[in-house]
Amino acid sequence: MVAVSPHTRRQLANIATDTLAASRLRNSCVAPLMLENGQLRTALRNEFQGLQDHPPSAAPKFRAQMQEYHDTLFGAVERNEGALISVLGTPSSAASAMARLRWHTIGPGAGYDRLGSLLRHLAKDWACDGVAGRRELNERILNVLRARSSELEAPLRIVVPGCGQGRLSWLIARSLPGAHVIGIESSAAQLSIGVRMMEQQAHSVSFHPFLDEPRNNFDAGSRAVMLSAPDVTTSLPSNLTLWHTTAKAGLEEVRADGGADVIVCCFFLDCLSDVPLGLTNMAATLCQGGSLVFAGPLDYHHWPSPSPALSHLLALCDDLGLRLSAAPAFVEAPYPRRPGPSMSHEFLWRVPYFVCHKR
Repeated sequence: MVAVSPHTRRQLANIATDTLAASRLRNSCVAPLMLENGQLRTALRNEFQGLQDHPPSAAPKFRAQMQEYHDTLFGAVERNEGALISVLGTPSSAASAMARLRWHTIGPGAGYDRLGSLLRHLAKDWACDGVAGRRELNERILNVLRARSSELEAPLRIVVPGCGQGRLSWLIARSLPGAHVIGIESSAAQLSIGVRMMEQQAHSVSFHPFLDEPRNNFDAGSRAVMLSAPDVTTSLPSNLTLWHTTAKAGLEEVRADGGADVIVCCFFLDCLSDVPLGLTNMAATLCQGGSLVFAGPLDYHHWPSPSPALSHLLALCDDLGLRLSAAPAFVEAPYPRRPGPSMSHEFLWRVPYFVCHKR
């Protein structure tokens, strides 16, 4: 491990920021994620640094257990690095070297393309616990699509904007082999992991999705819990197309090609910076008589953009010519959680669900 002066550290941090940006512009997913894994390694080192300040004779049981905790977490970081390489390929030697530097104190980072988000989405979409939490919601969506398919002679054209790692798009395509399913995703990293999970030759990968959550852990195993993905033997269905583009651009392309029979907006609307515009684009993309299936939290990510309540969304749907087919329901759709009684709010999602038809 290389120790550097504060001045050099600042220079390296600037280089890292530039490298991160350049890698993402080139859609090179693994290099920035390896850097983040290196930053997490540093954050863990800083977290346990205080143990060195205690004399060996003080609280020996505590010190021994915390040292074991330290070793467990560091081993998990190394396994996550191996998982990233297994799924996305080997990074450049420069990125690998930078990931090993001793960075200034860096804590967990939020963001859709960040390492923690990618691993949690992998747990949600392709690990057993995550899939089990979405079973009721997925079945509701599939029932609507099956009913819609029986009403039309031509194959359904189904669009899933913000498809993430593609599990729902894959499930729809597998369940309705006569339909044409289009998944749209702006994150190269999320989509790349999803495609890797769908590849027929994909081997199971083990990973630790909660290493950057130092608080509210019931025991040492809670934070270091290991999951495996994918939970099923998969292949990329021939009737599934995945587009790496923005939802706006993807919907425009679908519109230009005749529109969509169904749009499945699942855990996506809350990610948009302009919710009314996003819903307007979806309504405009639907064919006459087409259906919008909505499910997801109203925990909007962008502030201070408008944050409509459910009643406001329903009013907007009515303004856009979308008729509600039944009263909205609330469906359990939790994320996988750490073992033990401690949990945070995203593990408890109970989200609004409704279906509209275009008049």
